[in-house]
Amino acid sequence: MKEILLVCIGSFFGGGARFLVSKALQSFVALSLPWGTMVVNVLGCFLIGLLSGWALNEQLSPTAKLVLVTGFCGGFTTFSTFMNENLLLSREGALLAAVLYTLGSMALGLLAVVLGYPDSQIMMLDKLFYDKRIERVYSCKGYSTFADEFPRTC
Repeated sequence: MKEILLVCIGSFFGGGARFLVSKALQSFVALSLPWGTMVVNVLGCFLIGLLSGWALNEQLSPTAKLVLVTGFCGGFTTFSTFMNENLLLSREGALLAAVLYTLGSMALGLLAVVLGYPDSQIMMLDKLFYDKRIERVYSCKGYSTFADEFPRTC
């Protein structure tokens, strides 16, 4: 029962924040795309990436994760609204706008989640550009400039 109350508290504030951000943005943007929803989704993706990364590294307690990730981000992000707005754009004959809105939201959302995870850029580059097993072999033979990063297992 405690857990559901924590999620509800987070959802309450997430939903309120979504409404405020979306309304504020819609009043400043002249184009007919639902920019408020798109910005909220991208911000929500960033937040969920950041908070999930912290939780993964045990910098966020399970209770805080329930309130912030499940509750706040769940109430803040607006996927169901996003899908409904896509349907409305399509029904209005704005198919290109619907496609651009969908692709833009997905691409920016994924990028925001990646950027939200602490050190994710470094970890991705690490995996792309060198293999730690090879690095360990080189460090044991004295060839590495990264020798301090790896335990000597030779």
